[in-house]
Amino acid sequence: AMMAGFNILNGQRLFRFCMIIFLCSFIAIPVSLEYFDEIYPRLVTPIVIFILFIPYYKNKNRFIILAVAIVSVAIALGWRANVLRILLSFPFLLIYYFRRYIASWFLTLLQVAFFVVPLYFLVQGIKGDSIFAKNSDAEFNITANGEEENLAADTRTDLYTEVLSDLYYSRDIWLGRGSNGKYKTNIYDDVRAGTDNERPNVEVGFLKILINTGVLGMLLYTLLLGLAAYYGTWKSNNTLTKMLSMFLVSHWTMLFMENLIEYSMYFYFSWIVVGLCFSKKFRSMTDAQIKTWLRTPHKRNS
Repeated sequence: AMMAGFNILNGQRLFRFCMIIFLCSFIAIPVSLEYFDEIYPRLVTPIVIFILFIPYYKNKNRFIILAVAIVSVAIALGWRANVLRILLSFPFLLIYYFRRYIASWFLTLLQVAFFVVPLYFLVQGIKGDSIFAKNSDAEFNITANGEEENLAADTRTDLYTEVLSDLYYSRDIWLGRGSNGKYKTNIYDDVRAGTDNERPNVEVGFLKILINTGVLGMLLYTLLLGLAAYYGTWKSNNTLTKMLSMFLVSHWTMLFMENLIEYSMYFYFSWIVVGLCFSKKFRSMTDAQIKTWLRTPHKRNS
């Protein structure tokens, strides 16, 4: 996925193909409404990144991107992570429209905040003050897939408690348990694997990384995203990589809430963004050149 971001030609073809998918995606709305509301937003998952491309496209494609984003949120409000990711992308557009007034050092401060805030709340949670449980009595109910769901429900505190406790007391916290790592659970009776009450999956990306690779793996993961954000912010001639850098740090923050570590459309495109931020050729392009790059088909003999 990173290599796809490195390669300018492949990246251009991929983005053009995604626009075709977005245009045709509306025919999937009835299917999503009938069977499973997340079918549509999962089909158009890359929209969270394409929102940042809005200033570089013509009006037709801008309208398609906005329409897909709105429908993706409206059709599956119960998929809270998707809603948060899309809502976070829109403020990042301000970086483009106010690029003359927003300095790189200011963006770096915001990026540091995105890295530090989840760690602060993690420490507070370990001390017994979970931010997810702050409004445990609050209710914001919607009907999804024929069932009523409370969007304000705390579905994360118990996960953190079980995973961190299991890794800490087994001393696997530093190096993890490998790609097939599991954790012991006492709350998910219906999905326990085997006779040892072990569960292979966890709904929080941060916890999944810890299970697989431990603190060391999480540090390497953070370093990679941090370097990509640094190059995209300080070593670039265009505004797009600065917005993509903000997406990467928001992705890191979202790892503490969801952003499952799995092979999915979101996983694939988030690492394409890492590749774009590391690509010297892409970072050397100006905003005008990126507009041409996105709007004009590449010719092999050019």
